[in-house]
Amino acid sequence: MSSLMVILMDKHSGMVCPLEVSVSSGSIQVARGQTAVLPCTFTTNAALTNLNVIWMVTPLSNANQPEQVILYQGGQIFGGAPQFYGRVGFAVTMPTTSASIFINNTQLSDTGTYQCLVNNLPDRGSRNIGVIGLTVLVPPSAPLCRIQGSLEVGSDITLTCSSEEGIPRPTYLWEKLDNVPKLPPTATQGACSVDYPLTSQGGSLVFPLSELPEMTRFSEHLPSLA
Repeated sequence: MSSLMVILMDKHSGMVCPLEVSVSSGSIQVARGQTAVLPCTFTTNAALTNLNVIWMVTPLSNANQPEQVILYQGGQIFGGAPQFYGRVGFAVTMPTTSASIFINNTQLSDTGTYQCLVNNLPDRGSRNIGVIGLTVLVPPSAPLCRIQGSLEVGSDITLTCSSEEGIPRPTYLWEKLDNVPKLPPTATQGACSVDYPLTSQGGSLVFPLSELPEMTRFSEHLPSLA
């Protein structure tokens, strides 16, 4: 048996053992500014002298434009797209069977689908790509709230709140600050009752002012990412 065949045979079963990539998690979530570690490992019977590892990302913001994140080839590490310069590296010293990478100071633009592609000739395999999703979470910014409409008795008014930032989209909850009865059944926001959290990025509350005591006060709560 040739030396090449010995390399390609599994020492226990005598069967061909192709290169195979695996990821320990299908998705990763991290707060903006923190470090994300994207796991990727592989099995191979061949020496790592011809190892080639490339990470690619399909950004959520531009699904039609895949970008290179980092590359290991010929014993050297090469950078990828400019936005990753100085922030991306392999988690362990290459070459090794761990191709995991880290991304420092994560930004919202880092959100996307990442692919870990491994080649290590002469080993070949049909499962040489690992896929993992990264979501960068952004805490909600302080909401800007307004009153729209006339404050005269008998007029309708709209209370609105919106946040410039927040991933996932902020959830709003309206609450009265005094002990007067709850809002009338006719009070609505979009397709949701005011008794439920608002699930749009801009929350609004509409009700007839004539059905409420004159000095009713409202507070809008915006939960954090905790």
